[in-house]
Amino acid sequence: MKPSYGRYPQGTIYGQPDPSFPTRVMTVEGPLARTVADLRMVHDLLCGADPADPRTVPVPAAGAPVARIAGFVPGDPVVEEAAKRLVDAGYEVEAVTPPRVDESSELAMRMVATPIALGFDEYVAFAGEDLAGYARNLLAVRPALDLGEFLALTGTRLSVQREWARLLDRYPVVVGPVSTTPSFEPDQDRRSPEALADYFEAMKLCEATSFAGLPSVAVPTGLRDGLPTGVQVISRLYREDLALDAAVVLETRLTPTASGG
Repeated sequence: MKPSYGRYPQGTIYGQPDPSFPTRVMTVEGPLARTVADLRMVHDLLCGADPADPRTVPVPAAGAPVARIAGFVPGDPVVEEAAKRLVDAGYEVEAVTPPRVDESSELAMRMVATPIALGFDEYVAFAGEDLAGYARNLLAVRPALDLGEFLALTGTRLSVQREWARLLDRYPVVVGPVSTTPSFEPDQDRRSPEALADYFEAMKLCEATSFAGLPSVAVPTGLRDGLPTGVQVISRLYREDLALDAAVVLETRLTPTASGG
C-alpha cells in the first residue's frame, strides 16, 4: 500500500537528515503484506501524529462510510475485469479519465531528478555506481528543472491535486493499472535511457498519483502468459480505508493461480 502524503510518520530518507522538497513530496513509506487484511491491520497501527515528523496529519485510520461508487481506467483487460468484479460486489462502476496523467508523471520524475542533478557527485558517492547508472538515465529522459520551472511546478501540483479531488469526490475509488507492461527485467531502469523511458511510460499512473500525494493499494490479480498481473485501487487523500475495502473484493475474487488469468 502506498499511503497518502503525510499519513504515516517517516524516518530519514536515503540517509538524509532533512530530505529536499522533491524527496519529501514524492517518497512515502508503506506496508507490503500477503493479504489486504494484514495491510489494514498495519495501516491502523502506523497512523498517528509524531513530533519527529511534523508532516504527519492526525486523521483517523478510517472515515465515514461513502457510496459504493468506483471509476475505472479503460483499456487494460485486467482493469476491466476488476471493474466487473466490483459491479458483482454491488459497486456502481463507470469508466473515467484520470486528470493530466502524462503531464504529472513527467513533472514528478523531473522533480525527483532536480536535486540529483544539483548534487550529482555527492549522490554518486552516497548511492554507489549502480544507482549512478540509473541517475544518468533519469537525467537523460527527465532533465532537471530550472528555478522558474520548479516554482511553476509547485502551482501545477496544487492544480493537479484539485482535479483529482474533484474526480474522487464523484468516484471515491478509481481502479487502474499498476503497470501497462506485465513484467520488467530486473535491470530495466539501468539498461539505457530508452529502456527507462519505456518503464516510466508503463508506470505513469503510479507516478501521477505519487505526484498528487494520493494513496493506492496494489492488488495481485493472477497471471497472464505466465507473468503476474495486478491493479491499483486509488482513493481519496487520507481515505486508504476506501481503497482497502475495494481491494478486499478484488483480492477475494481475483486470486492468483499457478496456471493462468
